[in-house]
Order: sequence, then C-alpha cells, then structure tokens
Amino acid sequence: MHPSTQPILPSLQRLDVMVGSLNQCSSLLSSIASSELGSIKVYHHSSATPSDIYTLFRTIERIHERFPDFHKLVVQCPYPAITDPSFDLSRSILTPLFVCRRLRVLKFSSFGTLDIDDAFISQITRAWPDIEVLHLRGFQRNKARVTLAGIRELLRGCPILLLLLMQIGARVLPEQEPEMESLSLERFDISGGRIGDERAVERYLRILAPRLELLTQEAWLSFTS
Repeated sequence: MHPSTQPILPSLQRLDVMVGSLNQCSSLLSSIASSELGSIKVYHHSSATPSDIYTLFRTIERIHERFPDFHKLVVQCPYPAITDPSFDLSRSILTPLFVCRRLRVLKFSSFGTLDIDDAFISQITRAWPDIEVLHLRGFQRNKARVTLAGIRELLRGCPILLLLLMQIGARVLPEQEPEMESLSLERFDISGGRIGDERAVERYLRILAPRLELLTQEAWLSFTS
C-alpha cells in the first residue's frame, strides 16, 4: 500500500483496513483529510513496536482535533507470529487517546506487557466516562496489576460499560465490602489474569455487576448457572 501524499477521502466517516504494519496505517491516516472520521478498525499482520503504536495513537489524537466526536478505535493483530517477541508497553502509550472524551469502543491487543494499574484506571474513568466496550489485552506473563478495587472504580466511573476484557490481579479480595456499581456490564473476560479463590472472585463480581453474564478465566465460568 502506497498512500498518496495528497489529502484524500475528505468525507470519510469510517475506516476498516487490514495492513502489513501499523506504520502503513499511520501513513494512510495522515493522508486522510476527512473532518468526519469517527471510527477506525485496524488489523495488522506484523508485530508492532512501542514506537509504532505510539505513532498511531498520536495520529488518532490529530484526527480527534478535526472531529471531536471520534468514538471507536480497534487495533488488533489477528494472526501474530509465534516467534513475535514480547516487550514492555508504558502506560504513556495510551495517553494520546485520552483526548477522545467521547470514545465508546476501544479494543487494543498487543504482544507487549501493558503497564496498567489501579492508578491508570482512575485516568481511564476521567478520560472515557462514556466507554461501552473496553478491551485492553497484553501479554502479561502473570504480571497483571489491576485489582478488583480498580475494577470497582472503573464500573463506578464508566456507568454504561457493557463489555470488558482486561487481565487483573485478584489473588486477594479488597477489604472493603463490595456494593453494586453497574447494571450495564454484561461480560467481563479476565483470561490470563492472576486469580486466587475463583469462587470468591465470582461472588465479589456478582455484587459489583448483578447482570454480568460471563466471567472468563482460561475456561468459561457462567454466572447464570
């Protein structure tokens, strides 16, 4: 793909593209002149470096400057090579997206280790209060740092969250008794996280989100059984 250096697609509202690398996508987006582009889905074949990811997210930041109603971003590598190396991804990699205050869907998967903790969850709730679908998945190697307390804060600050995919560390339950925080959350996938007593975690999440249908921890556990 060789995007033109001249501005293109001035009225584009949605982009769904498969590319070899994220850099190709960033180049393409830089050529698009639309002030109505609100939805971007990118599937890339080759693994992306932290620099590639950050460049893409900065490009999204500039798109938001032209169209403040930017609301959907999907960045995934559907067929990663088995030999793709893992690497650390600083939480600052996501911060360019914080300007997208109307973001409703964010799906981002990477073979990097995402440096996300409860403090970062607080930033998410302030930046994306209208988020409905949040998928943040990295190759955590049992290093998940978001706790159940962080999830409680996320549900409190994002009241219309429907679908959540995030690896968590839940070997210890919070001392504070849980209270209902969400009637909207339908599915929470925590596969790959660090879980202690699965039954205790399930009970805790049942209280936080009574309508939750599925919890995934390697195998599917049903909340509706």
